Amino acid sequence: MAAADVQPGAACYSNELIALAGGINVFGERPGASVEVTPEELLRADPELCFVSWCGVAEAKLDPDNLISAGRARGIGGGAGGRVYRLDERFSGRPGPRMLTAARVMARAIAGLA
Repeated sequence: MAAADVQPGAACYSNELIALAGGINVFGERPGASVEVTPEELLRADPELCFVSWCGVAEAKLDPDNLISAGRARGIGGGAGGRVYRLDERFSGRPGPRMLTAARVMARAIAGLA
């Protein structure tokens, strides 16, 4: 089985952040704060876009192409359309005033879908 990615679940504050930005977390109904998701589950969820944010990794070092080339996002709306965006963990990694910056970044990406 391919490696799983971790996504925010129902108990994660990221759901509020995503909603503030005008989006819907495709895994927002799953119990727990952090949910392991297989590539197959990601394909079935078919998100329109994806955000890449890793704990402790600066935005400049995030590699959205890694998500696509590793096959974890290939074939989904986000991967196929090139809609995989970096999201700096400094703004999205913990609740606080900096989350407004993350919400603005996410909102611009989500608005681009219209």
